[in-house]
This record gives sequence, C-alpha cells and structure tokens, in this order.
Amino acid sequence: MASFDGTSKSAEGKGQNIAYHQYSSTAMEKLKAEVMAKASPEAIAYLDPLNYRGPKVIVDASTLTDVEWQEMRKKSIGSSAVSQVFGECPYPDTTNLDLYYSKIGQPKVIPESKEDKEKKERMFLYGHLMEEYLHLVTRQMWPKSKLLIDTNIYADSKRPFLTANLDGMMQLSDGSYIHIEYKTTSEFGDEAYANGAIPPHYKRQLIQCQHIMGVWKSRLIVSLSRDNIIVRDYVRDLDAEMEQVMEAENFWNNNVLAHIPPEPLGDPAHVVQTIRNYTGYGNTAIPETTLSPSIMSDVAQYADITSQISVLNNQVKALERMKDQSMISIAAAMGTGTKGYVTDGKKAFAISWKPQKGRISCNTKLLQLDHPDIFDQYCTTGKEPRPMKIKEVPVK
Repeated sequence: MASFDGTSKSAEGKGQNIAYHQYSSTAMEKLKAEVMAKASPEAIAYLDPLNYRGPKVIVDASTLTDVEWQEMRKKSIGSSAVSQVFGECPYPDTTNLDLYYSKIGQPKVIPESKEDKEKKERMFLYGHLMEEYLHLVTRQMWPKSKLLIDTNIYADSKRPFLTANLDGMMQLSDGSYIHIEYKTTSEFGDEAYANGAIPPHYKRQLIQCQHIMGVWKSRLIVSLSRDNIIVRDYVRDLDAEMEQVMEAENFWNNNVLAHIPPEPLGDPAHVVQTIRNYTGYGNTAIPETTLSPSIMSDVAQYADITSQISVLNNQVKALERMKDQSMISIAAAMGTGTKGYVTDGKKAFAISWKPQKGRISCNTKLLQLDHPDIFDQYCTTGKEPRPMKIKEVPVK
C-alpha cells in the first residue's frame, strides 16, 4: 500500500518488532569503532550511541486512515521533513515556514490548486510503483541479504518529536542491519549524485533514521531510469548527527511549541510564495503602510538590483538588434537553404537555418465568450501574479 507521505509500503510489509541496533557482527563492530574514533567528545557525550536502548514504536502506519496520518504528522518532525528545518529541501511548499505552519495546524489562506494537488498525487503514485520495483532490484543486487519492509513509525525515545518512517531495513549476510532508503528521479537529476555525492536533503533523512534506529550505516538506492540505479552508502557521522538533532530540537521547542515563526530558510522564491500562501491575496483597499526601517537594507538592495537588471536588459536588447543586423546578409546568401558553410581560410563556420513548427497560440478571451464550456474544461488559472516594484522617492 502507499503510505500517506507518498512513500511506498509494500503489501509484504508490516510493523516489525526487531531491535535492529542490537544485531551486530565483526565488520559492524569495526565500523562502529571507526565512527567513534572520528567523533568529538561532545558528540559522544550528547548522543551516547553505544548505550542506546532503541526507538519507541508509535504505530504501524499501515493501520492508519488518511485523517489519522495527517493528525499524527502534526505531532513530530518526520525524517523526510527534517531537511525543511534547515531550508535545504529544494521543492515548493517545503521551506522551514511551511514546516512550522503545518505543525501548528495553520491552514493556507491561498489554497493549493487542483492541478498542483493532482500533480503531487501522480508523483506519489509513481514513487509508490517505483519503490515496488526497487524492492525487486534490491533483492537482485544483494541476494545474500534479507530486505525487510517495516511499516512502523518510530520515534526517538528521548525526543519523541523526532520520528522515522522507514523504506526498509536490510539484514546483511553477517547478521547486522543497515537502513535502506529509496528515491526516484529522472536521468536529468544525476548531477546531484556526481562524484559519490548525496543531495543534502536526503542526507538529513538518512541521519535522522540512523539516529532514531541506532544503526550505523544507511544505503540510499536511487532510480534514474529502469536500468540506471545509483547506490550511495552513508556511514554514521556523530558530529553531523548532534548538530542536526540539536537544531531540530531548537526548532520544535522555540518555534513550534512557542508558536513563534522561525527566520525564513529555503529557496527565496519558495519562501516568498509561502509567505503569500499563509497571508493571503493582495488587498488594494489597504492604504500605504509605513514599514520598519529594519528592512531598509533589503529594500535598497532590491531597488539597486532591479536597476542593474534594467541596464543589462537594455544591453541585451542592443546586442539582439546588432545580431539581427548581422543576419541580413546571411539570410540573403542562404535563400531557401537550411545548412551552410563559410570560411576565409583562417576561420570557418557552419550555419544551420532550419524551419521549426510554429508556436500555437489561443485567443482565450474569445474562446471564453464563444465556448465557455470548452474554456472551463481545458483552461486553468494560475496563482495570482503579484510583482513587486520599488523605486526611490523623497523622504516624507
């Protein structure tokens, strides 16, 4: 079945009652010793990983209704959402402000469009189907290991506001366990994994799962396409873990529980859209507002950058005109030809001037007047544009 965060929980999966952190081996003990040797005394004292007693089982997610799942999400920071605390999740609606508002139960004033909802549903469905495929790939790639699909939701026994919903656990041939995480993307996303890298928001997820489950290694399995599978192993880093847990705890205690919004973090365009989503549409009836001088530097910077962009745009327009002027003699020489070659003996250029299919345009105003039923069926209205314009004026 598909879990309500869009991940997949196979029909073979169930809530397991296994103390994964207690299963070890000679190789795993060696890995633990290496991790401990690299860790600072502060991280070891803060996390005390060798004396960890295991996570708390909250519930088997496969038994929850959608409403029950949504209510449960408000009570903790899940492993797939923890990167939002740091503003590292690259998608819309995933800033730290989005996370804060979701935890205090504040709804959006500008609701999500039907199209955006359907897009997310399709994405979740695709992720679910691909995760089933990756289960089979996992067993094929590591035939001597045992893949377990665990549908339990686990919590940090000391910090119950930190939770983990696992994609899987793998028991290696030596008896020890590692955490498994699945992701699906396209081949255009392969740059994020160049030179052995793991995208920051996924690394945060691995760190939280390791922390809660008390395991020392995670395996990220990413599908770029059917035959292009990327595997990244991530070994526990106690200092990174301490930093992350402390920051998440600060966010939970000093923002969520205190009902104080955090300083915005995330992609700037996404942050601005989130602010709009939770404050509402622009109201032209509100008179001019005198804002705090504390934002003066940002206002001045915005105006200055806008001016610089205007200058650069004018330069681009001038260059475009020069390029068009250069094209006149070339067009005359090419005629109806689509490929050309020119050289002066020192330089040579290949020229391509092929026809392309014209862009389809539609008179939407006329369509709405003549065929409103067709317009309503096929046309959608995007979110209200609200461009910001700033210019310097005399001091009042």
